[in-house]
Amino acid sequence: MSTMKNCLLCNLNQADQQNSHIVPDFMTKRVFKSEKKKIREIISSPNSTYIIHNKQDTSKEDNILCTECEQYFCTLEREFANKVHNNLWNEFQPSEFEHKKSETTIWREYKVNDKSLFYLFIYSLVFRCHISQSTSFSEFRLKDNDNNLIKSELLKYRKRKRKEIIEITSKIDLTNSIEFQLFIAEEFDKISSNIMTWMKIFNKPRDFLFLLGEYKLYISFDQHFKTQFSNNNQSKSLNIIVLPKYEWRYFYNRDFQILQNTMIMQNPKEKINLYLD
Repeated sequence: MSTMKNCLLCNLNQADQQNSHIVPDFMTKRVFKSEKKKIREIISSPNSTYIIHNKQDTSKEDNILCTECEQYFCTLEREFANKVHNNLWNEFQPSEFEHKKSETTIWREYKVNDKSLFYLFIYSLVFRCHISQSTSFSEFRLKDNDNNLIKSELLKYRKRKRKEIIEITSKIDLTNSIEFQLFIAEEFDKISSNIMTWMKIFNKPRDFLFLLGEYKLYISFDQHFKTQFSNNNQSKSLNIIVLPKYEWRYFYNRDFQILQNTMIMQNPKEKINLYLD
């Protein structure tokens, strides 16, 4: 009889949690409103052919976290979903939210006192991808130092209740560790605009792009994203760039081409194909 392994976050309790989502439901909810819209996962096969597999749900995994750590991550997810995600399209938005627009960009600016709380959510999301064995993220692994950084920050607040986490994160600053930028699609018009995968940013081994349904996340452990929208210690707000469907499709096609080129560079002697199953 096999022994259940310990939780990959706390390493104290048995990893007894079943059906852990790697990517939270709310990040793909709008994608699945239509039965015709699906998430596409890129699967690496032994013969170096890469299949794009259509799915009507995001990946779930068993026995990677304990129940306690799963509940902790769910608390972080709910705070982000309730305070940020659910208000992005709310006609009666709280006063902390501002719709902004320049000649080239539309974005939502959320003035927050507990910005570090959302950093913990980003940490939890990246950590889930790091420990995942799903087809989308099985080859994504952080460098030890980067994994230890986010893991140690997550563990500091693991035993806290929701109110305690909110109170503490309003008084601390986690924004010096990483820099990230979130993009969200304003709307979708075809299933090929929705993909679940990740890639390294060329020549920047500690910078990553995650394609997560209706979100895109750029994250840098070297803090390369120095723009007016960057969510770092210089910014007093949480900024989320909103892309119209034609821009979302453009960036999707561009990122898809980068991904294909990356695969070719990683396997120069092998033929690389990307096709739909």
